[in-house]
Amino acid sequence: LLYAKSEETSIAKEPYIETAASYKKVPNGINNLRNVDENVKSSLLKLVEAKLGIYSTPFQHQIEALENYAQGRDLLVSTGTGSGKTECFLWPIIYKAFEEAINREDSFKQNAVRTLIIYPMNALVSDQLARFRKIIGDENGNFKKIFIHDTHAHRIPHFGMYTGRTPYPGKRENGKDEIIAASYSKRYLVEENGSEEDKESQRKRISGFKQINKYPARDGSDGVEVFINNILEHKHILSPYDAEAITRFEMQDCPPDILITNYSMLEYMLMRKREKNIWDSTKKWLKESKDNKLLVVLDEAHMYRGSAGGEIAYLLDRLFDRLNIGLDKIQFILTTASMPNNEQAREQFFKDLTGKENPVFLQGVKEEIKETNLISAKAEKLISIG
Repeated sequence: LLYAKSEETSIAKEPYIETAASYKKVPNGINNLRNVDENVKSSLLKLVEAKLGIYSTPFQHQIEALENYAQGRDLLVSTGTGSGKTECFLWPIIYKAFEEAINREDSFKQNAVRTLIIYPMNALVSDQLARFRKIIGDENGNFKKIFIHDTHAHRIPHFGMYTGRTPYPGKRENGKDEIIAASYSKRYLVEENGSEEDKESQRKRISGFKQINKYPARDGSDGVEVFINNILEHKHILSPYDAEAITRFEMQDCPPDILITNYSMLEYMLMRKREKNIWDSTKKWLKESKDNKLLVVLDEAHMYRGSAGGEIAYLLDRLFDRLNIGLDKIQFILTTASMPNNEQAREQFFKDLTGKENPVFLQGVKEEIKETNLISAKAEKLISIG
């Protein structure tokens, strides 16, 4: 802050201090969840203890999102930036995986897309991928331990990014496999034949990737190396305990439980034969049980207004037609930082986009922050600089 003032002149205005909106929190909120599966709640508490992205004192709207999702309701979440909107669909996704694995063991054995997260752009897809790496693909394998112990399943949920950046488009080609293997080796492995200085530099780079969740979430400390060796043998294999699917061919052969994409790629996927197994497997899973429903998440939903909204609405219709399901087999979660306060306008927006009515609207309960002497003192100090 640069500030100078004399009796006659000044080169800057006095600063204003503005705090971000604070939302009401629920102490011990996960433990006090209502109308949810008690076995799943027990698992969520273990994730809290392991510090795997679920908090012991969450915001009220995060708790309400989880409770309403568990009761089969559609959600429209509109809260400010930095208010934990992502958790309003991330936690239901985690809940969904535990609930099925615990209560419908045979159903969970099937490979299928159970959650479809659609973004308007690739950058947002990459950000979300990091979240899932941090939780389901945590480096210490704590999620895997909790999930296997509590569900007795022989696999963990898989997630994957399917966009234009996902390696690689077209048919499987040996030459491209070698390129992918070389790229991942250079980026994520330590070259044993290199100098000690180079090795140390590579270790630091890999450690940095892990700290910001940019390191592929494969099973075990040698998971990425196993992936590379498989690719060199032209095998695109997703093991039961690999959290993240990396290549398109892994996802085509073994559809991930959580598919993260953008609407442009989703349109191509519905047209091409090479993604046929993804939808056929999902269609089969949806018919397996009346309790099996596809969760569709539209983050940044305000970007689907106008013509963009019409396009995504038609695209969703084509998806549901491809899966041969009605809206009764779909659950929606829409999140946005910008939504009209008018109830009728909100309802119409949700209906136009999804075809469904009467979502639970969560806006978050704000807490009033009172000015403190500390803030006042800091403000006075800033103003007096110069």
